[in-house]
Amino acid sequence: MTKRTEQMSEVLRRAIQSVINEGFGDPRLQECVVTVSRITVDAALKEAIVYVGILPEERESRAIHGLQSAARHIRRKA
Repeated sequence: MTKRTEQMSEVLRRAIQSVINEGFGDPRLQECVVTVSRITVDAALKEAIVYVGILPEERESRAIHGLQSAARHIRRKA
């Protein structure tokens, strides 16, 4: 990764984590701790892959579905 993509990754990670911390009111994400562990950004800065950690593990699949449903909201806010 270049310095530019690393900087963009860090900016996105902070922004997305901030939006997640604010919450969405989705019951699938309640009682879960969601952290953005890292983000990879392509060289053209057009796509990013967001890696998250979710605790407790038994609620992981429900939380992933909740995050996927909230993806549009996260993009707008971040």
